[in-house]
Order: sequence, then C-alpha cells, then structure tokens
Amino acid sequence: MMNGYRYNDGAEWVSNGVMVSAKRNCSGVITNPVTGWSESFSVEAARVTFVSVPLEEGYNDLDETVASRGLKVVTTDTVSLYYYSCATNSFDGTFVMPIESVGSEYIIQTDAQSDLVVHEEIRDQYTSAFLVVATEDNTKVDITPTVRTISGHEAGQVISLTLDAGQTYSIRSHYGEGSRDLSGSRVVAADGKKVAVFNGNTLTTIPNVANGGVDHIFEQALPTFAWGKHFAVTSSNGRKRDFVKVTSSADGNRIKRNGHTLTTLNRDESYSFELTGWDGSCYIETSEPSMVYLYNTTFRDDPSGDTGDPSMVWIPPVELKIDEITFCTFNHYAASIEHHYVNIVVERKDIRRVYLDNQLMDPTVFQPVAGNHQYYYTRRWIAPGIHHLRCRMGLMAHVYGFGEVKGYAYCVGSNIIDLRSQLYVNETPSEVLKSGYYACVDDTLRFNVETNYEIRNVRWEFADDNQAQGQSTAHAYAHIGDYEVTVFIDGINPFNQQPVAETKSVVVHVGESDIHDETHLLCDEDVFEYYGVEYSGSGYYERLGVNIFGCDSSYYLHLDINYTPDFEIVGESNPIGGSETHIGIYDYTIRFEDARTQVDTVLWQVDCPNWRIVPQGRGETCKLYIHTLLSQPVLLHATAINRCDTVRRDFAIQTTYFDLPDKEKSSAFDVSPNPSDGHLVLHFGELSGNAEVEIYNCMGQKTATFSVDLDACKEVDYVMPNHDNGLYYFVLKANGRTLTRKVALNR
Repeated sequence: MMNGYRYNDGAEWVSNGVMVSAKRNCSGVITNPVTGWSESFSVEAARVTFVSVPLEEGYNDLDETVASRGLKVVTTDTVSLYYYSCATNSFDGTFVMPIESVGSEYIIQTDAQSDLVVHEEIRDQYTSAFLVVATEDNTKVDITPTVRTISGHEAGQVISLTLDAGQTYSIRSHYGEGSRDLSGSRVVAADGKKVAVFNGNTLTTIPNVANGGVDHIFEQALPTFAWGKHFAVTSSNGRKRDFVKVTSSADGNRIKRNGHTLTTLNRDESYSFELTGWDGSCYIETSEPSMVYLYNTTFRDDPSGDTGDPSMVWIPPVELKIDEITFCTFNHYAASIEHHYVNIVVERKDIRRVYLDNQLMDPTVFQPVAGNHQYYYTRRWIAPGIHHLRCRMGLMAHVYGFGEVKGYAYCVGSNIIDLRSQLYVNETPSEVLKSGYYACVDDTLRFNVETNYEIRNVRWEFADDNQAQGQSTAHAYAHIGDYEVTVFIDGINPFNQQPVAETKSVVVHVGESDIHDETHLLCDEDVFEYYGVEYSGSGYYERLGVNIFGCDSSYYLHLDINYTPDFEIVGESNPIGGSETHIGIYDYTIRFEDARTQVDTVLWQVDCPNWRIVPQGRGETCKLYIHTLLSQPVLLHATAINRCDTVRRDFAIQTTYFDLPDKEKSSAFDVSPNPSDGHLVLHFGELSGNAEVEIYNCMGQKTATFSVDLDACKEVDYVMPNHDNGLYYFVLKANGRTLTRKVALNR
C-alpha cells in the first residue's frame, strides 16, 4: 500500500520488503509473477531475514490502476512472513497469510480517517485505502466503495475489473470534505477465486485531535469466512487508551461488550469505542460474524507519552486460536523502535501451559479478561528480535512497538480456517448451485456435509416427509417438484470446545422424462436451436437426449427453413423477332440470390398479346414464343411466391430483325455511354486507315452511314438527333475486319 509519509519534509523515500522467520533452517524465493523479478533468500532457525523489495516491483502507489506490483513467496519449510513499509517518521507492517488462507470475499475496515492536516504539503495523502492482489489469472473482481474515491468513483458504484496473478488494484478515499472512511467497502472475486486484501490508511492520526501525530497504518484483511462472534481484546502497554472498531457482515448484528449491548449494526456498518489502559481488556460478543481491529494512538494523545504513533492490528476471534508460532518484532535501520510488547490470550485452564521462547511462563502474570473469565491475558515487554510462542491448547497474540514518532502492531498469527459447513449434492458444493440441483424422479442423490470442526450430530430434512441422520446419506424423490433440502449440524469447535450449530440448505428440482414433437416454419434463418442442438437445414430430425433435469428424453423436429425469393431473370434481351415464316423461341429462368430458396409458384407474364409463354418444370423456367418483330421494348414479368414473401421482377426485351451480336470486347472499337441519350463517343483503338461506320435499327433498317480517317483521329463524337428510342447496331468495317456494338437509345 501507499505510505503517505513518502514525501514528508521533501525526503521522498520509502523502503519496503519482507521479514521472514522460521523454527528451522530453510530457504525461499520472492517473485513478481508478472515482471519475472525474483530474489532468493535463506533463513536461519530462530533468526530474522530481511528481503528488500524494489519499489517498482512491490510498492503500490498507482490509484485505481491495474498494476504489476504483487509478490509471491515460496519457501522450503513453514515460515512466519511479514511485510513492512518504512519512510521518514513512519513505520508499520502486517503479518502475511498463506494463499490457502485467503478468500474471495472481503469487507474493508479502516480508521475513520483524520480530517486534520498536519503536513499541508501532503494533504492528498490523508486518505483511507485498501489494496487487492490476485493469486490466479483471469480473476474477475467487483469492488464497491462506501465513500467517493480519489479517482472519482462514487460511493456504491461498482468497480469491475479482471486481474491476473500478481496484478494489483489500489483504492484510496477522497481527501476533501465529508467522510473518508472506506470501512464497509466490499471486495468480491468471482468463481471462488482467491485474492489477498490489505486495508488501512495512507496517513491518519488517532484520535482525530489537533496536533496529533500522523502515521501510515495497514494490516492484511481477513476473508469473511474467517470472521467470528467472540473476541478477547487487550489494550496496549504504555498507552492511555486504544480504540476498538467492529465491522458487521450482516444486518441486525447485536454488539455486546462485557455482556452489555453497545449497538446493533447492519451489514457493512462499523462501531468504535474506547478501551483504556485501566480497562486492560474487554470481551466482545456479536450475534453475526464480525471483524475487530485495535487501533493504537499517537503519543500526543497522552501528555506523559513520548513515543509511538498510530498503528492497527487485527484481533482474531477466539475460534481461531493457534497452538504454535515463531514471530519477530519489527525494526529497521531508519525506524528506531525502543519498546516492544506482546499481548497473549489463552483459556484459564491453559495458563500453566504457555511457553515464550521455550520458557514456561509464570501463570501468575495472567489475569482474567474483563467480561469473560474463561479467558486470561498478559501484556509482556519483549526484546527486539525473533520469538517463539507455544500452547498446546491454543493461544492468540499480537505484537506491537513504539519508537520516536513511530509505531507498529500486527497479529503474530492465527489458525485461519473456515468454520462454516459445506453441503454437497452428488459431490457438488451447494455454494455453486445458485439455481439448485436438478434430478429425475427415482434418481438416487448422495448428500454429505464437511466442516472444519468436529461433528457430533447431523440431521437431514428432505421436504417430502422424509428425514435421515448422519454426515452422509442418500435419498430419491418419487414425484416431480421443487424440494428444499435442509441439514442441521451440531459440532464442537476444536480450539475452545464450544458448541457449533449450523444450518445449510439447497433446492432440488425434480423432473421426469419428456417427449418433444414440434414443427417450426422459419424464414431467412441459417441456424435453428432446438433444445440445445443446432440444425441448419430443412428436414425431419429425431434424437435421444437428456432434459434439464438429466432425464432421458425424445426429441422430434419437423423443420422447414425457407428464404425470401429474391431473384433476377436470366435470358436473351435482344432476341430475333418473329415473322410469317419464323417464330423465335427463347428460354428464360429465374436465378435466386440464395440457392436454397424454394418457391410454391412462379407466375410469368409478357406485355405482348401475340407472344406466348409456356412455363417449364416447377415454373422457374419458361419458353417464350416470339411471333412478331416490335420496334419498342417489351417487358417480361416473373412473380415468385412462397410462404416467406412474394417478389416480382421485370425484364426488358428488345427484338431485332437479325442477329448481330457484339463481337468479343477489345480496345479496337467501343461506343459510350451505353445506354445513351443520343450523344455518343466512338473509340477506335489500334485500328488505322479509312473506315466505314453503318448504323442499323432493330428492324434491320440502315439509319446512317459515315466514313472516318482512323489515322487522323481515334475518337469521334456522334449525335443521333432524329432517332427513336430503341436498340441500334453500330457496324465498323476497317482493315478487313467487321466489328459491331449494340447501343440502347433512351432519351
């Protein structure tokens, strides 16, 4: 995360990296999965290894931008891993969870965010913030902030993005008027993919008082599956007071301190209260899963104080005790932390079983937690360096320290497990069955539950007047319908031996075999989908398959796909006219734009009573009998009809006295434009010498003749002023060759 003190007093520096400690000698490598940067390291037993990370590889200072600043650490043995950030007058860090312990859903908690600006030159650093790191490629993430962000996203506006492994996305609040507290913001990764989230503040002072010392604070956020309902909170040694903040995961969450109700929170809401040094401790109970952080104050909050500035630490629920942990204090060559402490919480029966640095602790140093004397705590000064805590029945602890205008705090570790149960139907988890499970009548369904706690009793209700007992069972439904299967689980938390009672449910949709027999008439469709199968042509289809319930079913399809009968008429446009001794017989046909088109009927008609049409075959072709020679064009009409549409097209026919077809096109002779309004240009190309041009009408009558010196000109303008509209033939005789061109005159 961004350290707001980076630019304090113009120093413009920040150092970040990881600290690694282990019980045994081991080695490891830290890598940026996107850029490929890596650094190998080794860890000596009971020692701390620092690995500095270049800013361009692991320092996230890009607001609301997908960045390549995520890091992955792999070691050869179990280690304790911590991340730190140090700048001028600033130092804080966080424990880092293994990938196995992170999740896909988070609710953010940050300090309420001071609106007092101690350093005007870095006003824009007074923001709350959180950082998302992807552990898998193609991770789709939705982020919903609770206040306006520094880049202008409004409260409640969902920010959707896709991250690959090692990519990061940072959110900061605005730094203007109004709330800047991002607490309650949500981060959700789709498809159960895991992301790591870190939350805190780039700069804040705690409490929000004039002349308060400011600092950068951050801690890794806990996925909602690790939230609990019971918390033993202890105050900081050497402080007048701390602040405790509770964030709720659900509506109607009753928050109790030492048995007394403080407030009721709705989903994503938070509540803060003061825990004084004289109080020493308190016990928090919530009716819904919650997250608790403890916030250390600035030294200026206590007139007698002379060291320390704000920091934050996650307080794990008592359900997540850990039996053994190797941890280290934070320090840095530029940080000068003078005082280090560890707060330890155990159950009363275990105060004689706690080992610190392999020495059995004196049980008399423990005292009862206010509000629940089942738990005891102690606050101990420790030397800087590496330490080891052990209690066979489990403990909770956090370490913290204060130096000159600096402070840090972090949870030394926790047994982060998912205390929720998981219901399976035929080995499919109910969490992914958003629409329920589909089955057939008389299918045998296998149900089972798995939990991360000891199961004492499991009872099943199948919503059809049947019940069953046991962690695993089987059931079949005799009738179709929708059934809500409910399982009631009773168990024991292995760490505190407290009872656990949970209820899970899933809807089972029961169907039966189907017979589908349908007819579909379609127009202008290339593909038709019928119960999940695509068909691309007309016909009758049969197949066996399964329906949505998975039942064997029969599918019959009568499919008729046709197309709009768009077409053109193809045939001779200048046939020889008929006479007393000659009848011209010509074939005309329709050519469809889509060859798959089928027609019911084709109607032919010609605008000349002396000509006769005889349809051929299915009517798509006809023979035209031309009995007369006409000087004017005649229209041939065709109408194609099917159930999709009716389309009519016209075709102009101009009869001629004798056949003078255009000879092969060449550059030797051409007439343009064609058709023409009577103003023509004759082009002669490579011809030479004297040439003669004759013009005939469609009746075979010569209408004009003229000579051309082809050596003198290659183009001649020609006007036909007294000619009627119709078809004309230009005949060129030159160099022993005869070339003809047809020209349609249409004024």
